[in-house]
Amino acid sequence: MDLIYVSFSLKSFSLCDTDSFETYYSEVLKPLIKLLNKNPELHFSFSFSGSEIAYFKKKKNEFLKVLSELVKRNQCEVYGGAYYKPVLPLLLPSDRNGQIDLLTSEIRQHTGKAPRGLCLYNDVWDSSLLQTLNSCGMDYVLLNEAIIPEEKRNFLAVQMSELGKSRQIYGFSDSITQDFLNNESSEFIKILQKKVSKANNDSSLYTDNKNIVNIALSKTEAKFALQNDLFGSLLNQLKDSSENVIFSTISEYSKLKAKKTPAFISCGICPKMNTTGKYDSIYDFMNANPRSQALYNRMLYVSQLVNQPNKDKAHQRLAREKLWEGQNGDVLVCANSSTSNRQVSYKKLMEAENIIRETSENKESVLSFDYNYDGYPEYVCRMENYFSCISLKGGAVQEFQSIKNTGNYADNYSRSQAFGDVTDGYDRGLFIDHLFTEDQFKKYLRKEAAGNGIFSQVLYEEVKFSAKHHELLLKARANFGNQTVSISKKYIINSSGMNIQYILKNESENQLKSKFCVESNFAHIDFTPVNTGSYKVLVATETEAREIDTEKTSLECFDQGFVHNINVAQITDESNGISFSFEPNENCSYCFYPLTFIQKETDIPLGMTYVSTLFWDIDIAPGKEIEKNFNFTIFSSHKIRKKSAPKN
Repeated sequence: MDLIYVSFSLKSFSLCDTDSFETYYSEVLKPLIKLLNKNPELHFSFSFSGSEIAYFKKKKNEFLKVLSELVKRNQCEVYGGAYYKPVLPLLLPSDRNGQIDLLTSEIRQHTGKAPRGLCLYNDVWDSSLLQTLNSCGMDYVLLNEAIIPEEKRNFLAVQMSELGKSRQIYGFSDSITQDFLNNESSEFIKILQKKVSKANNDSSLYTDNKNIVNIALSKTEAKFALQNDLFGSLLNQLKDSSENVIFSTISEYSKLKAKKTPAFISCGICPKMNTTGKYDSIYDFMNANPRSQALYNRMLYVSQLVNQPNKDKAHQRLAREKLWEGQNGDVLVCANSSTSNRQVSYKKLMEAENIIRETSENKESVLSFDYNYDGYPEYVCRMENYFSCISLKGGAVQEFQSIKNTGNYADNYSRSQAFGDVTDGYDRGLFIDHLFTEDQFKKYLRKEAAGNGIFSQVLYEEVKFSAKHHELLLKARANFGNQTVSISKKYIINSSGMNIQYILKNESENQLKSKFCVESNFAHIDFTPVNTGSYKVLVATETEAREIDTEKTSLECFDQGFVHNINVAQITDESNGISFSFEPNENCSYCFYPLTFIQKETDIPLGMTYVSTLFWDIDIAPGKEIEKNFNFTIFSSHKIRKKSAPKN
């Protein structure tokens, strides 16, 4: 009869879960470790992140002591991994190895043994990790069997080789986990034997009968098993029978001379991330989630800064720690990740960049390169008071962070079918350019779909770029109805902001009348469902200054739906003490409204944006052009004294 080695393991705690570490410990870890201590024949493996171990060190040191004893007698195994739970295939090799080595060191220190195997965040696998396993001294990796080709799922280790290096892959089965949770112990053993026997009969590879079944439990599944005494029931069943089931860990099983299945696994992700079947890899997932992709681009950029040769090793080490904290995988792939979760990472990444800036001789720079790997150059501005990225798509700023370690104010969702019935048709950022007809503009004020304003989706062309003088000139051409309009957009970038200059030219044979709008979207970087942000807005005309009620639209605040003839519009993030000032060179009009993005299927609020728009009525004769410009300034602010905003 076939021997079946059963390896139970507990997955790492995830920030996507709402329960605290304390609840997790009291309901799962504490009763589990007691059960193991009383039953030496039951073997178990654990996967911990660095934050979990730090929690145990600070508040539950007794748990680590008991765990260390269980590890020493080979009853328990602790898997390795990356310290801050990043998505490993998305990291540079230096960050991969550094995070794995850091967690390995912690595990060795507190259990007495270095891990031999690795668990991956959400089972995100890429073949490049084989070299990482080798360089970090890991013999195997544990993966969801859904990633392994079906014909290779035969309860044996998969032996994978690449470039002269080979490592083992052990698959765990979600279906067998459910069999364990939903059946009596005797029935579960019969199911297990039947599945293993079928795999043996269907495979010509079997010359021995040493199979391994890996059952990886989430904390919810482990809690259910403990409350229903499933482990105790299985122990009693095996004691009272001559079944061919043996408890083991992967480390102990790997010492046996069991048959292995050769296979090559290129990439894969956890089935829970691929419920639609659209994603074959983490790269497909990222491409389908633009806000996650934008954060990843920032991670990669800061990683390149931090990992450059640096004489000041102390600063580099501090920056690398902040970088690693910002690489947490939950904010990239958690299905319900809100703006506030991503902003935590943005802040950590800004902290890392600031540490590197302290050691840099060149404090300011404007560089042109493909920042987000979309095939077009972006313009990255590292200035004294901020970091920003200008895109050719829409000619807009798609990333903007204050040097004060705040989040990304341009981390905006766009309205789409996922959030409701209105679709924007363009990516929201700072300095989005629109041309609207009178009817389209009325819809825009009502927060309805008003079209994309033609220039918001146009790919601008670079006319001139000067890294030395911090200047960028872009140009675009589009059809407005049956008229051709061109726009020149010049960025003059300085330490505290930008001056944006426009030249609009009517290239048609008819008079051009429209609304020219420059829209800027400010994400609430501290957004939570119960706290919709802390923006304050002050609008000044030649005769008075008014504070705006930011919970209302301009259509609700003013009879005509907007403010006429403003000299300045100032938006203040009170929670972070930062103000943004718009000062047009000639009086213009101003409209505004808040947007909350609620996931349609779950009714979960994911983010909030404050839309701030300068606009002019333009009337251009055929072949003629007009110029518009404004200064955009960022500065530390004081709290605005609140005033009422009566209707005109």
